[in-house]
Amino acid sequence: MRKPDPRIYTMMCEALGLEPAQCIYLDDLGINCKPAAELGMAAIKVVSGEQALADLSALVGLELG
Repeated sequence: MRKPDPRIYTMMCEALGLEPAQCIYLDDLGINCKPAAELGMAAIKVVSGEQALADLSALVGLELG
């Protein structure tokens, strides 16, 4: 099993004891972000380090970087 199979995202949530809505998924491939978002995760498509940190900062409400 591997990305973008939705089962891998579900399996990791179960292993971490978290609901998808409690997770933020980052990937540089949109095809991998889509299943995470469909499961209820916040998904960030990484285009650059600065953009990823800015998007992550906005989601968690903390200044990162």
